[in-house]
Amino acid sequence: MVKTLKVVGNNPEKELDLILVNPPSQDIEDERIEINKIRSIPAYGLGVLATIAKRDGFNVGIIDAESQMVGCDSIAFTINSLNPRIVGFGVNTPMYHTTQKICRNINPEISIVLGGIHPTTLPELTLNDFRSFNLHSIIRGPAEESISAILKGIKKEMIEGASYFDDQGVIIKKPLPIIKRLEDYNFVDRSFFINDPFVEEDKKIAYVLASRGCYKKCTFCSIHASWGQNILFRNEEHLSSEMSSLFESEGVNTFRFLDDLFLVSPGNFQKFEKSLDNLGLIGKVMWYANSRVDVLKRFKDSDLDRLIQSGCRGIGIGIESATQRILEETKKEITVKEAEDVVKRCTERGIDTYCYFIVGFPSETEREIKDTVHFAVHLSQNYGAKCGLNPYKLYPGTADFYSAIGENPSKETIDRIIKFKSLKLVHNADDEYTKNKLQERERFTVIHDPNYFNPSLVEPRIIEESIRDCLLRTISR
Repeated sequence: MVKTLKVVGNNPEKELDLILVNPPSQDIEDERIEINKIRSIPAYGLGVLATIAKRDGFNVGIIDAESQMVGCDSIAFTINSLNPRIVGFGVNTPMYHTTQKICRNINPEISIVLGGIHPTTLPELTLNDFRSFNLHSIIRGPAEESISAILKGIKKEMIEGASYFDDQGVIIKKPLPIIKRLEDYNFVDRSFFINDPFVEEDKKIAYVLASRGCYKKCTFCSIHASWGQNILFRNEEHLSSEMSSLFESEGVNTFRFLDDLFLVSPGNFQKFEKSLDNLGLIGKVMWYANSRVDVLKRFKDSDLDRLIQSGCRGIGIGIESATQRILEETKKEITVKEAEDVVKRCTERGIDTYCYFIVGFPSETEREIKDTVHFAVHLSQNYGAKCGLNPYKLYPGTADFYSAIGENPSKETIDRIIKFKSLKLVHNADDEYTKNKLQERERFTVIHDPNYFNPSLVEPRIIEESIRDCLLRTISR
């Protein structure tokens, strides 16, 4: 049944200039089962864009379809009902086909703007796929400055990062914009989120972003397509001031950093620690962040002790594989022993350690997949690490993608990649009905607790079936 969705952040008394949409990865109209009430991460990037447009005097709203668990028809119906001048979509590869489906049903008088990693890396294919719609442009790379420029009516040829058809039907690609200072932008306006801050037991939690990009070269990661081979940080005072404001005004006592690499060095952490101390936040707030094995191995024991004292309660690290050959092929720049040492040193201090693994790398054997599963079980059983295994997927913008497919993939190849179904090793379904429905829809083996699972709790039969399934999928590519 088609329904009107919740649009957040806009002034309902005024006409809308812009709706930003976080589209679903599947068309889930009337079909999606509510899985363990898993809380989705807010559409933070869209929130930043909306905050900037609002600052510049425009009336902006956000539809977060993933958070509302709704489908394409309801999204299009809501957009048409509100009739904004422009609708913008943040499009990652899994969301590409659903975005097309939504756009087919949008009022043709509403201009469409596309951004995100998929249009950034494949602008020509994307422009041609959306040519029949009222497509204003694709914005490649960071869109902080571009979105207000579009709303102000600035000509496309003057907008950095814009890709579009000119009057002769020729594709024009403007150079990607360069953002030099994240401090130039206001704190994100959280009225644009429907689920942040939120309460979980005795915690009031907010997501924050301290940096953009990553300086490492993992071959399966697409972050460099937008940000290049570097990291851009907010200064520590700007970041801790936002945390202090949320603590004082909203009672937020727990912060989850969305950064791909927040803990980048001991020195970087020490500056952050000092800024928290200056604002009197140490002992009052907790925080969770991502890092890397090769970064954390440089932390002395005293640095790790200071992490926990500063409020750090959890660190996410991408280990990816228990096979050294795979780690070298994917340029992880770590060893299996280093990974175990880091997990041991963190968990023995009471820091929850979230270990991410990938199974099904193109050259990976069944034995190597099993080794990774067993290593995850080992870390979980011996150190209490919280481990998650995810399927390898070939995404546009990654070194793996260009190595396997080249710079100019065909539409048919991209369609196959988008349609490739994900496999997940998970546990603890709410009920048999839910379990069976999801097996039918996505070949999930079982449903998981929010965010992570403990592989030691998964039946060995399920692990073996999932490994075989993943291997078959890898071979079929």
